[in-house]
Amino acid sequence: MKPLLLFLCLTLSPIAKAEILEIPLAPLHGDYDPGCAEPNDAPASRTLTFTLPEGVASINLMRMKISGTGSSGYYITERQFPGGLVAYDTLTYPADIRLLLTAPSLGESWFFGIVGVPEPAVVDGMGTLTGGPNPSLDPNLLLGSTITAEMYMMFDLCNDAWIDPLTAMTEVYLILDAVTVASETTVWGRVKALYR
Repeated sequence: MKPLLLFLCLTLSPIAKAEILEIPLAPLHGDYDPGCAEPNDAPASRTLTFTLPEGVASINLMRMKISGTGSSGYYITERQFPGGLVAYDTLTYPADIRLLLTAPSLGESWFFGIVGVPEPAVVDGMGTLTGGPNPSLDPNLLLGSTITAEMYMMFDLCNDAWIDPLTAMTEVYLILDAVTVASETTVWGRVKALYR
């Protein structure tokens, strides 16, 4: 009986496998407005806290995947001409949607991804999350830690904004290229089920 139990435990032990995991970040859905030109009801950013699924053993790569709609902002530029003439031009300038991940296990470091907002179009992009200020920051430091995700809209010309860029995010995912294993309770449950 003991050899059979040993065989079953070895064959039913957790097996690591490479997977692409899509972790939905639904609280980050909604309208975004940087509020440069006029105050708006839509926030410039949203945050949420979460932990990675228990079965994630290691992370090779992290990306953000977003879908929605967006439009560029407009800003005013001033040109001086001889004789004291001044001309004002209204130009478009694209905005970015950015995702920032922080955690106590990262200390003063973070992970960061950017997707540009086109003029006007469907936003459907994917950006790789890189470490900051050290680009080789190990994503495995996030395992078992409480992660704070902040998504925000960035418009670099906020002081000269005439019309704010706007986005409406309908899908936001954290994509992990990871190695996963079954939890011990899952494996032990399979062994106990054989004896029922």
